[in-house]
Amino acid sequence: MKRMLWLLLLCCAVLPGAAMAFAPGAGGAAVAGYTEQVPYTIEVQAATPGGNSSAHAAATQTAPDWNSRLLSVIANPNVAYILLLIGIYGLIFEIASPGFILPGLTGGVSLLLGIYALQVMSIDYVGLALMGLGVALMVAEVFVPVFALMGIGGVIAFTVGSVMLFDRAGMYVSLPLIGGAAAVSGSFLLWMILRLLRLRRRRPMSGAEELLGSIGVVIAPSGDHVLIRLHGERWTAIAAGPLAVGQKVRVIAVDGLRLTVEPEE
Repeated sequence: MKRMLWLLLLCCAVLPGAAMAFAPGAGGAAVAGYTEQVPYTIEVQAATPGGNSSAHAAATQTAPDWNSRLLSVIANPNVAYILLLIGIYGLIFEIASPGFILPGLTGGVSLLLGIYALQVMSIDYVGLALMGLGVALMVAEVFVPVFALMGIGGVIAFTVGSVMLFDRAGMYVSLPLIGGAAAVSGSFLLWMILRLLRLRRRRPMSGAEELLGSIGVVIAPSGDHVLIRLHGERWTAIAAGPLAVGQKVRVIAVDGLRLTVEPEE
């Protein structure tokens, strides 16, 4: 289910502008010097003092290396922006649901490729900072809901930063792509907030007595605590000794929303 949700989010983020990314003139031309090159030959005929022609000299341009070929593909504002989106969504999903390898791996590689593409394009660092601030606010809203204020501010900051990202004339991210990214970000944020609120309403109804003796599974470390999956929900737990990811544990005490667990024999 979560894998399908992640793939759906990526498709929704990419499809609105993917076709436009490779269209002629979309988002500005590729960066000068990184367009596809073909070998060519130049013949030069030099005249001698006596008026006779000398031998022809040829100059041949070699084929571009892999670095230039890669940049000729990704050094496009829309392509670089799509790579950044995939990286951001992938890493956020990995943080929200630790243990999935594919989203974090794909997100990390895409984010690095996007940054690699940005280094050869003229970008506005204020726009990039606004995008970073927007991502930070949206992540903070997921873990510390404040009536969606931080989340709304994050979506606005991310959208404004996307518009300001490129400062060279003729280079820009297509507005449909930015609008699609903003819509997906807002929808994902709303889904996460509603899910957390639903879980919080459900937790008091279960009662501490029902949790005592329940068996859960450790899914990730979290500082001095661990995160466990119990009854389909994530809980913060403490234990007397170290626990490994995937290890089964039994609840022996409940203190509000924090559990005390011990290894299941």
